[in-house]
Amino acid sequence: MVAFEATPTEARAYQVSVNGLTGSFVAIEVAFPSGEILEITWREVGSDVWYPISEPIPAPQKEYYLGFRAKNTGRTATFKVGIYIYDAFAGWHWMKSPSFDIEAGDERLIEWPLWFGRSGSESVTFHLFSDDNEVDSITVTLTVG
Repeated sequence: MVAFEATPTEARAYQVSVNGLTGSFVAIEVAFPSGEILEITWREVGSDVWYPISEPIPAPQKEYYLGFRAKNTGRTATFKVGIYIYDAFAGWHWMKSPSFDIEAGDERLIEWPLWFGRSGSESVTFHLFSDDNEVDSITVTLTVG
């Protein structure tokens, strides 16, 4: 048995010669994970009714579910939604949803429970991650109360 390591620079057939033995292999292009956030909705805990993110969330100091309809536009991969937030205890940090597997070409609703502490409107950017790489983001105006 002969072992060797190669890092091809392009997808094509390669000829190799190791210790007098010759052979070939075909390098293929790696499909990187990719996806997009198609829609953001919200619902109250205990309700099955979803509202568009453009509808104000009724009241602060309460937990809601945000729904992110995401589409996998690459290979089968694991996805998360994240938001970069500030709080007095941790400072600036990422908060991410649980992970969800989405098959290549499929869509899935990613539900994420979030608690809103105060009333008001602000611009919020949600990020879609696949295999810990950001693949999409969307900025919306979120209104609470």
